[in-house]
Amino acid sequence: MASHTQKYEVTQQVNGEEVKIDFTDFRDLRNNKQYYEFCIGEILIISGKLIITDPFLLYNPHPLEKLVDNGKYKVYLYFIDCSMGYRIAYAMIDFDTKVPDTWECALVNESLLDEQEKVVNGLFPVDAGLLSFSDFHSFERYYDFVRSFTDENPDKNIYDNHFANEFSKNGNIPAGAYKEGDWINYILNPSEQNIIMFTSGLGDGLYPAYWGLNSSGKASKLVVDLLVLARLSKMKNKE
Repeated sequence: MASHTQKYEVTQQVNGEEVKIDFTDFRDLRNNKQYYEFCIGEILIISGKLIITDPFLLYNPHPLEKLVDNGKYKVYLYFIDCSMGYRIAYAMIDFDTKVPDTWECALVNESLLDEQEKVVNGLFPVDAGLLSFSDFHSFERYYDFVRSFTDENPDKNIYDNHFANEFSKNGNIPAGAYKEGDWINYILNPSEQNIIMFTSGLGDGLYPAYWGLNSSGKASKLVVDLLVLARLSKMKNKE
C-alpha cells in the first residue's frame, strides 16, 4: 500500500519549466489497496513506440519519445469507489513486475509539436471522456479505420454507431463500473494489433502520464494519472 507518511517526489525540466512529480500514490499501484485493480488485457507493441490520445478527437496523436521493447504487456485500470461513483483513477501498462526506481514525465519529442502543443507536453487532452493506449503502427491502422468510417458514413457518429456497442459488452465489468462500459480492448482485425480505450476519471481535461523507470533507465511502467484524487480534494475544499 502506498505510504502516507513518506512522500515520493522528483523534479524534471519540461519546456523550460520545472515540473514536480509527486508519485507517492502511484509508485506501487499493484499493491495500493486504495484501488481495485482490473486487468483489461494486453497491448501489442510492434514499433517500440506508444501513443496516448483521445481516441475519437485524436488530439496530438504523436508517439512518446521513449522507446520500449516490442512484445505484449498487461494493461491495468485502477478503480476507486468515491462520492462520484466507481471511477478509474489510473491506467497503467506494466512492462515488468518491479516497483520503479524513479519516475519522469511521458513526453513527445518537441520537434513533432507546434508551440501550443509544446506548452502542454506531457499532458494529454480529453474532450470525449476517453483516453487510449496504442502502438504507433496500430494507431495508424486505427486512424485509417476511423477515416474510412467517416468517409463512408458522413451522417453517422463513430462512437454512437460503432463503438458504443463494443463498450456495452463490458458494461458493469468490473462490478460497479458503468453499465455502458468503461473500457474496450479493440482488436484491429484481422491482425493482433489493438487499441485500448478507457473512460477518463471524472470527465474531460488534461491528464499527465509518467514513465516509471528501473535502475537502468528502462521503462517499467507507463501510468496515466486521471487526477481523481486531486479533483475530489478540490470538490471537498469547496464544500
